[in-house]
Amino acid sequence: MSVAETKAPGGRPRHSIGTLGNRFEEAAQVIRESWSENHEQSSDYNPEFIASCYEYPGVDPALSPAIFENGKLAAFVSAFPRQVRLYGSSLRLALLTFFTVAKGMKGKGLGLAVWAECLRRAREAGYDGA
Repeated sequence: MSVAETKAPGGRPRHSIGTLGNRFEEAAQVIRESWSENHEQSSDYNPEFIASCYEYPGVDPALSPAIFENGKLAAFVSAFPRQVRLYGSSLRLALLTFFTVAKGMKGKGLGLAVWAECLRRAREAGYDGA
């Protein structure tokens, strides 16, 4: 059973997988709470910064899968397009970043699920790698 299909008691969906969309405030909050365990983390991933990353040319919002539990953001990752040259060949790569699982949701396989979903979407979009 995939994360998108898990059910709560009574048959209601517990987790759903979608896209982060413009939920930048919620994403920033989840990052702050989740990454607070890293005492060396000094970057400020505020909503404005996260939103600005989505202004990069060629960004595809579908490459930011998110898992929601009862409508609340539980895990997400974002992929941004990059063009590189390697040994004379041009490659279209998806740069994965903002990989986060909400503090209370760690250890439930959501990180693996959202990462794998992002890679699947990148492959379907024709990226050469991630």
